Amino acid sequence: MAQHQPPYYQAARFPHKTAAGKAYDPLQTIIFEEECDLSVYRFFRPSERKWYVVVIGEKPSPQLHQRLETILFTLTRGERVTLDNEAVVALLSRRAQQTQLGPWVERHYQPPDEE
Repeated sequence: MAQHQPPYYQAARFPHKTAAGKAYDPLQTIIFEEECDLSVYRFFRPSERKWYVVVIGEKPSPQLHQRLETILFTLTRGERVTLDNEAVVALLSRRAQQTQLGPWVERHYQPPDEE
């Protein structure tokens, strides 16, 4: 019986939208330009009043993985977090839906005033 590999993701938490954007924007550019099968999401969790940036998808090359981590945790000082299973499933489901629309889908939604 084959073992189920957990999905690849890197997640960071930020205190506000601007800080999260400093990670999200370059990550979005990288996954657009690089040969990879990844998605990047930025979202607000009202219960925590914190922003999250998550890169999720197929495991990238070691070099790309290092670039992603450097942006998320070193350059932008995001707090490394582990997502609960419900959040991972929701992001993977969203990713699967969006992948059906095309190789590159970009959508932005305005949350309530959160900063």
